[in-house]
This record gives sequence, C-alpha cells and structure tokens, in this order.
Amino acid sequence: MRLATLTYESILHLPSNNISEYIIGFQGLNQSNKNLNNCETILLPDARTNNYSLFTLLQYTILRKLKLQTGLRYDNKSISTESVGLPSDAEGYRQAINKSYGSFSGSVGATFTYNEDLLFRSNFAAAYRTPNLAELTSNGPHELRFERGDANLVPENSREIDLSLHYHIDNLIFDISGFYNKINNYIFIAPTGDTTNTGMSIYSYNQTDSYLFGGETGLHYHPEQMEWLHFETSFSFVIGKQKDGEYLPFIPAHKIQFELRAEKEKLSFLNNAFVYAKSAIALNQNLSAADETATAGYSLFDIGIGGEIKVSNQHILASLNVNNIFDTKYIDHLSTLKEVGLYNPGRNITLNLKIPFSFKRNAKINVSSKL
Repeated sequence: MRLATLTYESILHLPSNNISEYIIGFQGLNQSNKNLNNCETILLPDARTNNYSLFTLLQYTILRKLKLQTGLRYDNKSISTESVGLPSDAEGYRQAINKSYGSFSGSVGATFTYNEDLLFRSNFAAAYRTPNLAELTSNGPHELRFERGDANLVPENSREIDLSLHYHIDNLIFDISGFYNKINNYIFIAPTGDTTNTGMSIYSYNQTDSYLFGGETGLHYHPEQMEWLHFETSFSFVIGKQKDGEYLPFIPAHKIQFELRAEKEKLSFLNNAFVYAKSAIALNQNLSAADETATAGYSLFDIGIGGEIKVSNQHILASLNVNNIFDTKYIDHLSTLKEVGLYNPGRNITLNLKIPFSFKRNAKINVSSKL
C-alpha cells in the first residue's frame, strides 16, 4: 500500500504590538492511498482525502495581568474511495463512498498572572472531528486482529473546558491541571467478542455520546544548596465513559512518573555531564469496557549517563541509556497485541553519539545584479 501526503500552510502576522497579536492562516492537505500489486487482502480501499482550512487567532493583554486568547477555524474535508470486490460477495464487497464535511471550531481562553510566581489558565473550546478513512472503510486483518469500519459514521462534536494553576519560583515548579470533555458521536474501536473463521478477534468502529475527564499534576524541585540535583514527579489520569455509563475502551491507565537527575559541568572526561534514574508506574486498569479485559499495572526503571566529549576542537555529544533495566514483562492497556499475549519491549540498551559540525567561510562573496 502506498500513501502519498502533501501538506502546506500560509500564515500572515498582522500588525501587532506588545499587548496584542493577530494571525490569519490557511492550511491544506491532499492525500492519496493506493493498493499495489493486486494484493489479496485489502484493509483500506484506494482513496483520496482533501482537507482545506482557514483560521484566525487573536491575543490581547489587559492591564499586563490578564491575557485573552481566542481562535476560530473552518475546515472543509472530502473523502472519496473506489469500490472493493464484487456486489455478489456479501462479506468482502465495499461500495465506493464520496463524503464531504464542513464545520467551524473555536476556542476562547485566558491567562491571569497573579504575580511573577503564580498564574492561572482557563480555556473553553468547541470542536469537531470527521471520521477518517480507516474508521469508515476498514474490513480486514490489521496486525493480529480483524477490523471493521462503518461508512455511516458521522463527525464528532465536542465541548471542552480546562483549568490549570502554575507556581514557578527559582528552585520549584508546580503545575496542576484538569479537563472535562463532552463529545457527541464519539468514534472508537472496540472488541465485539466475535472471531473470524480463522480465530482472529473482530474489532469494530462504533460511536456514541461520551465524556472524558482527567488531570495532571507535576513537581520539579532542586535544592538551593545543590542546584545540580533535580527531582521531578508527575501523576496523570483520564476516565472515559459512554452516555449509558459503560466505560470506553482503550483508555490509558493512571500513571506516575519519577526522575532523579544530577548535572555537573565537569565529570571526568565529560563536560556538561548528566546522570539520571527514572521510573514509570502504570496502575491497574480495571475500568474496562464491555468485551475488554482489565490490564495489570507495571513499573519500569530506566538509567542513563551522558555529556559532551571534546576531541581536539571537535565536540561530541554522547549518552548511554538503559530502558526497562530489570527486563520487566508487561503489556500496556493500549497495546494492539494484548489479545495474543505479546509483551511490550523488554530491556533496551542504546548508545547515542551526535557529532555537530559547521562550515566556515574564509572569503567574502559579493553578488550584485541589475534589473
């Protein structure tokens, strides 16, 4: 299958000043999907997708403490496909589709700077998302599962609000944020509980009114007496439910992250050296949808060391990293290979070398032209 994509945009910054900013722009996408060599299994049909959008952004500051932002966008999208198979083949036939969508989306937000250390942010957005080619037309094996699309899917429409607080001082950064998103006609893929004749699990694309809510909090601290030492931690979670109270499938587990990092200008032969140890903890994901199994939590540990090496006048950036150092066997709740019991990657050791270089011109070149 060959996918060709062309994207482009043009942005115009209108006359602004230190309290206001005005932007208008245009974006475009043209995409072509083609199956090659008369392939036996066609997951997605030959198709063309075109998307054109106009947008404007406005930012204005009031009394140097309150910054207002608003944006408006219009999208026009079309998807056209060729038919697959013959009408006599009830299971394998997919008729051609030709769909066009158009809609506005926008947002309005504010940032209030209480003082140099503390600020608050809030935002309200209304948006829409059109179904993509896979959601509309899939009908075949994808990795180790069989996926079925639905040509009758309609665009999603969402209303979202988020709030956040940010406290930043010299040796401490604390952030906390939360969001609530109500989505009409939310599109998602979910297991059906059925299998194909060959035993492959069948997943289908569905849609229903849903809502998602969650948040994230993070802390970055380094002692004043030991500025070379940094400690960071964060906690994030999201919960998704359908309008009937059932949980949505493929919602990530709650996660906690820790990192301890030491930085030093000189460490043996390393300049601007660093050493770190970090951990990612995923809690049990028991909030599973119908026909979706729960997923056990896991803990991963990574370590690394790196810095800058100077060889003559050449600088080399080097680092040695070990991810999942204890070779933990785990399966992420979002893994598409979960149903067949295939684990996520185990221990992974990487050595990175980056050699920056530049050219210097010793002579000046003067170029003149006449019209």
